[in-house]
Amino acid sequence: QLGDARELGHWLTAHGLATADTLVLPSDVRVAIEVREALRALILANTTGDERPTAALEVLSRLGAQAPVHPTFDVAGVRLECDGQGVVRALSRLLAIVAVAMIDGSWAHLKACRSEACRSAFYDATRNHSGQWCTPALCGVRERARTFRARHRRTRR
Repeated sequence: QLGDARELGHWLTAHGLATADTLVLPSDVRVAIEVREALRALILANTTGDERPTAALEVLSRLGAQAPVHPTFDVAGVRLECDGQGVVRALSRLLAIVAVAMIDGSWAHLKACRSEACRSAFYDATRNHSGQWCTPALCGVRERARTFRARHRRTRR
């Protein structure tokens, strides 16, 4: 969905991170993909239990420095607002959401599908955080069948 500037603009607008009149440049697509892959690396670390990759943290910190986030208080409560313009502002709004999730603990529920062919992000709503696949009935069945076949081949040798 991030193939060109038009698609990126549509995705940002559809997810409430930008408005339809936000100027999206072709160079913004590269930045958005870099941010997406950094987030994917952090989500995969949630899944595997590995340490958060430094390179991914650096990508997000670099973007965060371009459009600082600050709290705004009103009668409805508090929200994080982002300075800056264009896609940098829109992606910083996404980083603000990630920051809140890391602070409130909900980030730990965000996982990446263990299927190497998929790697889609999903929210692990299991009580013990044991979810492994985005869709147990689809990716889970495929992976269990693949494991079964591999184990069965080894025992026949």
